[in-house]
Amino acid sequence: MKRLFNLARLVGRSEKLLVRAQLRQMSRKTGLMSLAGLIAVFGLALLNGAAFFLLETVWGQPGAAFAVAVVDFTIAAGLTMYVQKSEDETEIEEIRSIRDRATRDLEKEVSAIESELTELRREVQNFLHHPLENFKPSLLVPLMKAATHGLQSVNKVNGTPRPSEDRQHPT
Repeated sequence: MKRLFNLARLVGRSEKLLVRAQLRQMSRKTGLMSLAGLIAVFGLALLNGAAFFLLETVWGQPGAAFAVAVVDFTIAAGLTMYVQKSEDETEIEEIRSIRDRATRDLEKEVSAIESELTELRREVQNFLHHPLENFKPSLLVPLMKAATHGLQSVNKVNGTPRPSEDRQHPT
């Protein structure tokens, strides 16, 4: 039973650690994405202006605007891929593994206890329905001797002679 409580405690703790690790990871990702967005806004504004003016002399206004937009989208896609790759799944997977193992062990313990209780119930019902069948023959002889001695004691108290006393002392 102690193992059952320890496993339940382990499952609870691993769930708590899992949630904390996931929150830490999401917080880190959100912070990095926000910082990347802020840098991108200021940097791209200046870069776009400079690139537009540079390319305007070569390709004209429409060509320069198109080239700057393509570069902006490429940078945004690169940042997004970087953030997705930087996920630290190893810590979360380890915690999930511990939780899953503890859950499996907990289920095994509960199943074993359930089997034991079912067997105990069956034995109690069998004993209640057939009490004499459950005694071993080695137990019946001492029980019969105890019953005989008990009856002899009752006969002595009541004054009734034992059958063996009648045969030994004929009067």
